[in-house]
Amino acid sequence: MKRPVSVEPVSRERAAAVYAEEFARYYPHPASEEAIARFSEAYVGRDYFGLEFAFNGLNGAAREAFARLSGMALPAGQAAGREVLRKWAGIPQELIDLRRASKAVASQRSALEHRMRHQPELVDQSINWINQQLDAGFDQMMHVGRRYYLANAEGRGIDLSKKSSGLHQLRPMIEAILDLRAKETAYVRVMQGEPAEPAETAEAGLDAAIEIPLADADGTPDFRM
Repeated sequence: MKRPVSVEPVSRERAAAVYAEEFARYYPHPASEEAIARFSEAYVGRDYFGLEFAFNGLNGAAREAFARLSGMALPAGQAAGREVLRKWAGIPQELIDLRRASKAVASQRSALEHRMRHQPELVDQSINWINQQLDAGFDQMMHVGRRYYLANAEGRGIDLSKKSSGLHQLRPMIEAILDLRAKETAYVRVMQGEPAEPAETAEAGLDAAIEIPLADADGTPDFRM
């Protein structure tokens, strides 16, 4: 039997009741109060990030509850469902991309903290050094042969493959911060009513014959552990 849908403003109580009903259809035990509150608060607040879990392919109850409450037909597939959710929530894709990039930086920080657990002061020193290089114009990642460089627009770069200084272990964090900065720029442009510009490829406009390494001359910190 087709279940009723709602197209009117939904109260927190109504959202909670519908989620509890759908949960009971999917599982042999009732939904926890925490889960019900999480769904109802996110739905009433049109919180994309609070409802994203409903489209991860693991929570059919939340997906069905969303469909009933919103009155929206949901397409098959996680990505298509999240796109419906995004439009319903009224947020730009650039905000979602920014959120993901921020999580990636946080994940890389956790990885650094683990690797540098015997010298924890190196974590902030490393991140500060990365941001200093990016601010100085060394803001493009290049892959030449078997080596990676943090390069500037003039084609000069810092060799990130040198294990003698420990810079090789910072490359994942550098890539994450570069992506975060790009996503921040795209989001700001969209919020200002400007089109988000596609990110340039890492080697765009750079000379493959890089002058290496400026880092040695500038006294790159030793990030070896």
